[in-house]
Amino acid sequence: MNCEFFQDQIVLYAAGELPETDTRELLAHTASCPECAGELKSYKDILSNIPAAQKPLRDFATLYGTALLVHDASIRRRS
Repeated sequence: MNCEFFQDQIVLYAAGELPETDTRELLAHTASCPECAGELKSYKDILSNIPAAQKPLRDFATLYGTALLVHDASIRRRS
């Protein structure tokens, strides 16, 4: 599997929404792929700073959209 396959899974995992079976595949991939491991760390860091991510009942679509916006903005700042 390639990195594109894991991009949505990275966000789902960081938000605690990825099923266990998929989690094992993702973690195996990130163990051997520094780029995806970096993406996963980035999303975990971002989500830890979004108040909506801390609530037990969260609107995943809003959370996902916010995480993508913050992530894209951080990439643009690095460029």
